[in-house]
Amino acid sequence: MSIALALVGLPLVLVVPGLCTLSALAPLRRLDWPERLYLALALSLVLSGWWGLILAQIGCFSVGLLLALLAGYSLALGLVAWRKGRWRWPRPEGEREKPWAWGSFALVSAIFIALAFRPFELILGPRDAAVYPATAAQILRHGSILVEDPLVRTLARDTPEETHRTWVQFLGIQHPGRFYYHYLRLPGFFIADEERGTVLPQFYYLYPTWLAVAFGLVGLPAGLLMTPYLSFLGGVGLFLLGRRLLGMRVALLAYLFLSLQTLQVWFARYSTAEGATQFLIFLGLYGLLRLDEGDAEEAGRIFFGLLAGLSLGMIGLVRVDFIFPWLLFLPYLAYLFVARAFRPGHRLMLLAWALPALHTLAQLITHTRGYTIAIYYHRIQDWATLSWLVYPFLNPTLREYFGASETPRTPVMQQPWRLAVELGAVALGVGLLLLLRRSPRLVERLGAGLRRHRRPILAGAAGLFLLAFFYLYFIRPQVLTPEVLLHPWENRIVLEGYIGAPVAEGSAANMVRLGWYFSPPGMLLAATGIAALLWRESSRRSWYLLALGIFYLAFFNYEVFGEPHHIYIMRRYVPVVVPFFSLAMAYALERLAGWRWLRRAGIVLAGVLAVLMVVYLAYTGLPFYLHNEYQGALEQVGALAARFAPEDVLLLIDGARD
Repeated sequence: MSIALALVGLPLVLVVPGLCTLSALAPLRRLDWPERLYLALALSLVLSGWWGLILAQIGCFSVGLLLALLAGYSLALGLVAWRKGRWRWPRPEGEREKPWAWGSFALVSAIFIALAFRPFELILGPRDAAVYPATAAQILRHGSILVEDPLVRTLARDTPEETHRTWVQFLGIQHPGRFYYHYLRLPGFFIADEERGTVLPQFYYLYPTWLAVAFGLVGLPAGLLMTPYLSFLGGVGLFLLGRRLLGMRVALLAYLFLSLQTLQVWFARYSTAEGATQFLIFLGLYGLLRLDEGDAEEAGRIFFGLLAGLSLGMIGLVRVDFIFPWLLFLPYLAYLFVARAFRPGHRLMLLAWALPALHTLAQLITHTRGYTIAIYYHRIQDWATLSWLVYPFLNPTLREYFGASETPRTPVMQQPWRLAVELGAVALGVGLLLLLRRSPRLVERLGAGLRRHRRPILAGAAGLFLLAFFYLYFIRPQVLTPEVLLHPWENRIVLEGYIGAPVAEGSAANMVRLGWYFSPPGMLLAATGIAALLWRESSRRSWYLLALGIFYLAFFNYEVFGEPHHIYIMRRYVPVVVPFFSLAMAYALERLAGWRWLRRAGIVLAGVLAVLMVVYLAYTGLPFYLHNEYQGALEQVGALAARFAPEDVLLLIDGARD
């Protein structure tokens, strides 16, 4: 690392490619200055991360090569912009926001930066938050995700029985019928090829690539700032989306709630991939919103289509649950297909989505196959279609477990009728879409009927959501039992379960545990706001946000897949639910302030509730803001590492998990 490299590299990674892309392709008059800055930063990060990942997967990653590619791209797009006469940016069209609004935005941004830009020094142990930086360091050091370890290769030269005994003692072992890779070099690092000594990190690799780029430019301590930077852009994406969708006041309040939210700040400092996922999701939502606004300029349709497709497609390179945002996007594509509403912008969106989607498929085959199969092990076996699709990519042992009748689970692969039913359902759905597309009059009548009954349908959806929330928050957790309601003072410790006291084990109280970080009034505001969004704001511009928010809320209330009491597992809610709740709370307060029946009392009540929420979030978050996980670990581990030569071999034997 050198100062000169950082001075040259940081602008090329963080700013310049996005600026050149905006100058060449974007509808600049339709973007105000904060949007231009956000898109320049976001696009630069998207391009540098994606290209860096490709280099790492083909084994030739280096910061210098990546910077050369980014410089060449920027030069090419800059020339295009210059030839088009677009290098000098025009003044934005439309009504300008008041100075106080942008001043408030800058203040909230500064608050989040002060709280979150102190990353935890999580480099120890087999925790997820340590595996990600370790993977980034391996990418930077070796130029590849796959690393050949000479020690592993040496151990594999013995007979299979001796090798197995040695590896069980000195390395790690996994059940061969449950995991694709039998041995572990370290927790979180699979031995992918025993003969060659190839070690493969777990997880998906776009986020570690961003870390590797940052480590290469500014070193390890400062490079960890990439994680809060991604979360910061995620929050700005929520703000800009909310401003376009619901107005400046709602957007500012939502941004403030999110910036003070304990979970947002904690996981902005915690080196896991949730912040990266949030960044891409809200960048894609913003692009989709602008695409569906029907921009009059051809450049607008092209640019926002590319932005939405690329951002949503790249979710597949960050986290293993990418399939859910993709599946939720299918109804929108089906609507465009049936209504013959595909425009050039939508076609470009599909093309832009297909490129990282194909990259995701290639990554599944070459790098993340074992990790993905381990995560979805039982869910794959629940579906005959998935089992047969995955079967060619399994190792011999897993094939026996997937297809043999002597395993505890009844293999769907031995039930041909299951495959016929699943494929038949898909064929029926495709046939129905084709039939509707060929029957425009029927589609028109269906659309007219839905429009005619739009209000009662949406009111019913909002009512159902409120009933579901009431059940999940008040009834299912079994906190408000008849005994507690009849004798609340004697059972106050039980009632305190809504503000952090112990509640029942298991998934029944998941909504209550989420409420610890929002407060009971905050949860009621969020539920009311979501219902109001369903009733009053449901449209092509908002449907995907609503679908994502409600789906992830329901999904992780069903099961969080981990220890539900620990803050670590609350990261499940960070990519979508936490920002979605922040926006819904702000919208509920805005509707309350504008309620005609209450007049000025509504404004006062909304203001008081907003202040109370800010105080609650700041007060309860203060211990988390001040805490620094593993403070001093970088210095201590660095001092320890300096005592050994590069050729030294360390054997660490410990039966404990950490």
